[in-house]
Amino acid sequence: MVTGATGLLGGHLVKLLNDEGIVPRVLLRRRIPEKAWGDLRVEPVYGDIAPGGGENLSELTHALGKTRTLFHLAALVHVGGKKREAHTAVNLDGTVRLYDAASIAGVERFVHVSSVVAVGASEDGEPIDESAAWNLAPFRIPYFDTKRAAEVFLLSPREKLEKLDLPDRRDGPEVVVVNPSIILGERRAVRSRAAMIASGCAPSNRTVETIPRWAAFLRLFLFRLPLAINVVDADDVCRGLLAAAALGRPGERYLLTGHNIDWTALRDAVRPFLPIGPPILHVPRAALTWSGRAFEFIARATRRKTKWTLRRARLATLRLWYNPAKAE
Repeated sequence: MVTGATGLLGGHLVKLLNDEGIVPRVLLRRRIPEKAWGDLRVEPVYGDIAPGGGENLSELTHALGKTRTLFHLAALVHVGGKKREAHTAVNLDGTVRLYDAASIAGVERFVHVSSVVAVGASEDGEPIDESAAWNLAPFRIPYFDTKRAAEVFLLSPREKLEKLDLPDRRDGPEVVVVNPSIILGERRAVRSRAAMIASGCAPSNRTVETIPRWAAFLRLFLFRLPLAINVVDADDVCRGLLAAAALGRPGERYLLTGHNIDWTALRDAVRPFLPIGPPILHVPRAALTWSGRAFEFIARATRRKTKWTLRRARLATLRLWYNPAKAE
C-alpha cells in the first residue's frame, strides 16, 4: 500500500511498482477521477490518517487489511512558520495513527518517507550523514519539527518516548526511514491532474512542458547566491524506497539524496533551458539575511504581506549538503 500516492513522488513510485508488475493499493481521503491516474494502475481504498478526518482507528485498520509492505509518503509540506496544528495532525499524529493501525492489521514492514530536514544541515559546508546532530529546531518551522518528531516516534525506544511525552510505539511492523532531499521529477502529480480536470483542462502528464514567458527576464539576474542544496531525481528515490523495503535494516534511517550543488552548478544545469545571466555580483549570506529583515520592515510599515521573511532568508543560507553512502 502507498499513502500520498497522488503527490509527485507517489506518482513516480506507483509507476515503478507498475513496471515491476505490482498494482498497489493506495490510501485516499477522497475519490480521484479515474482519468487523473492516466497510465497508472492502482487499487483505491479510502481512509484518513489525520485525527478528526472522519475515520476511526478500526476503519483505518480495515483499510490496511492484507497489506504486507506499507510505503508512507503522505505529508503536509509547507516551509513557513504557520500551520503548526495542521502539520502536527498529518505529519506526527497521522503517522502515529497509521503505525498503530498497521500494528493491528499485521503489516510487516513500514517504510516511512521523512525528509533531510529531519536530519539537519551542514554547519561547516561538509556533507553530513545520518549520524548528524539535529540543528534545525531554532528555526521553529512546523514542517521540520513534525517530520523530526515522527522519526523520533518511529525509531526511539519506549523509555525515550515517555520522556518526550510521545505515545509508546507498539510492537508492530519493522520500520525503515528514508530521508529524500529536494525531489525533482517529470511526472505531474495525480492531484494536479485532478485539479486540471476539475477546471475543464486536459490533464497533462509532464511536470514542465513549456518555458514560461517570464523566464526571459532571468537574463537580467546577475547575482550569485549563497546556495547550497541537494537535489535528487524522483525515480532514484523510488528505487531507494524499493531497496529500503527489501534490504533496509529495521530501526535505521537512510539518506536518499542526489547532487550537492551550489549556485554555479545550478546555473550550469538549467542554462540550456533558462537564459540566466552571468553571476557578476556575489551576494554574501549576511546580505541575504538582512534582505529578509528589510522585507519584513517594509511589510509592517506598509501593512502588506510578504513571503520573503527573515525566517525564509535564514533558511536560504543553510548548507543542505548530504552524504548518501549508507543508502548506496
